[in-house]
Amino acid sequence: LDIQIEDILFKGEKIVPLSMLLHELLTNAIKHTLAQEERPRLSISFAKQNSEIVFSLCDHSANTMDILPKKGFQLIDIFVSQLKGKKETHLENGFQTVITFPY
Repeated sequence: LDIQIEDILFKGEKIVPLSMLLHELLTNAIKHTLAQEERPRLSISFAKQNSEIVFSLCDHSANTMDILPKKGFQLIDIFVSQLKGKKETHLENGFQTVITFPY
């Protein structure tokens, strides 16, 4: 587990959707990809860049999250919307989700 988190004080209205988003992404990574890995590796980062927060989670898995239920992505999209953010996904070096939202 590789964690890189800056010291960021979040506003109250961001805490619930952010915690739900983190929970959903972690659960999906563990359940659908990392459980199949011999040596699982997970990276999580939070950083403040200008007036935005950039949150990233990468499972570094050879397996992709193609098997992830569409409902999981729907929940993630709802939480991103509540944060007034945007989501990007990348398949290089595992499955990576990057969420950017206003600070």
